[in-house]
Amino acid sequence: MTHKRFTAGTHRASTPTETLARIAPLMAPLGITRVADLTGLDRIGIPVMAAYRPDARSVVVSLGKGTTAAAARASAVMESIELWHAEHSVLERHWGAADELGAHRRLVDWRRLATNGAGFTAETPTAWVDATSMLDNEPILVPFESVHTDGTVPEPPGSGWFLCTSNGLASGNHIAEAQIHGFCELIERDAVTLWRAKNEPASTVIFPQTVTHPGCRALIEHFEAAGIFVLLHDATTDIGIPVVICTAFDELTEPALQMGMGCHPSRDVAASRALTEAAQSRLTLISGARDDLFREKYVSPRRTDLLRQFKAWAGDHQGRGHALSFDRLPDLATDSLEGDRDLVVARLQARGLHPCWVDLGQPEMGVAVGRAVVPGLEPPSEVAHYNPGARARAALAQRCAE
Repeated sequence: MTHKRFTAGTHRASTPTETLARIAPLMAPLGITRVADLTGLDRIGIPVMAAYRPDARSVVVSLGKGTTAAAARASAVMESIELWHAEHSVLERHWGAADELGAHRRLVDWRRLATNGAGFTAETPTAWVDATSMLDNEPILVPFESVHTDGTVPEPPGSGWFLCTSNGLASGNHIAEAQIHGFCELIERDAVTLWRAKNEPASTVIFPQTVTHPGCRALIEHFEAAGIFVLLHDATTDIGIPVVICTAFDELTEPALQMGMGCHPSRDVAASRALTEAAQSRLTLISGARDDLFREKYVSPRRTDLLRQFKAWAGDHQGRGHALSFDRLPDLATDSLEGDRDLVVARLQARGLHPCWVDLGQPEMGVAVGRAVVPGLEPPSEVAHYNPGARARAALAQRCAE
């Protein structure tokens, strides 16, 4: 069993300093030219770093956040490294249609994967790659398009059917560490999509004063000291792994409203990730570093009406005792990385979902990298060509019925 040696805002097998020392030799070969400290561009003070990889085949700039500068730096570099692996996949590709390959190979339930609405069928030929079922450790095929992040043109043969994003892509000091991150990211994105579809922000408010974990309290105080109003929401779904959404409102300067999300068996880690990601989201816009942010992100109107509404919710809940107490969220973390991973897998299985893992690691690199794939979970609703799946349609139907 792999025990956790770093637990400040995240659970890792190595400290950030140890991680950075191990991955430093990879930076030049993988094209990472520098890591910039963006923290000082905002007034919050929560560490945010940016790793630059100019010859990338997808996103050039990878952002990282953390409770310390070393943790934020490791986060940024590891994200850049995992993207490189997904851009330069060495996986063997199996070409064919689902009905043909499925006659002698086990296939993922591709009908429940996120598509772009182009009408993929069992007779449509495409490229497939090997994955491992987390339920029985047996091989299973998944569409290559749902795994890679190579954005160069022309696209690989068989493209144009499934959403090609980095959702579920993860790296770590240890394979179980990467798997926890990948599956939790999928659960988080699904939860946020459902939370937005239900449109029930008032009923999910967590009163920030009920958050007592020292690390999370310190992060909240960073926002408060900067004059930025923070509201937390419980977005945990039927899967039962804690998901926290943080909304940060700035009455003084742009960006006026930014959000962060976090998911982890530990509710404290989920909250810490949501808070640090809200700070990262602000600095992403302030710095202009990312090459996948477009003009509409900067010209959206200030939502002072929404700020007043959220403040009213917080005040009303505080006065009437209706706000959720943070300690009502489940706290499920175990003592080991494998224990956390197995817990997450079991929760997905209990909801009729089939978690799979695609190993993208290249032995000479020495980093655990892979892609979590869980057919049936909703992708982020803001991605291009998003089509609501069964879970989102059910949430929308419930909203209309009420």
